[in-house]
Amino acid sequence: VRLKDNEKIVDGQGFFNVEALPEGSILVFPIAVKSSQENWTTYLESTEWHNSSGSFSKEMYFGGLESIGFGRCKVTLSGQYIQGEN
Repeated sequence: VRLKDNEKIVDGQGFFNVEALPEGSILVFPIAVKSSQENWTTYLESTEWHNSSGSFSKEMYFGGLESIGFGRCKVTLSGQYIQGEN
C-alpha cells in the first residue's frame, strides 16, 4: 500500500483509509451503557467476558466491519458502570 508523503493515509482509492494503520493499533470508541443493569460485573462474567483489573474483554466478530479489516476484534469494556461504581 502506497502512503501519501504528508499523511498516514492511502495514496489513491483506499477504502476508509484504514489500510495505513499499523498492525496492533488500538482504536477507542465510546459506547452507551444502560444504567438499569443491577450488576454489570456479574452479568459480564456470566456471558464469558474475561475480567482483568476492573475491565472486561472478549474477542468478538463484527460482520459489517469485515470489509475494512475490523471483523474480528478484541473488545474491552471499562468505566464506572462496568466497575460497579454507579
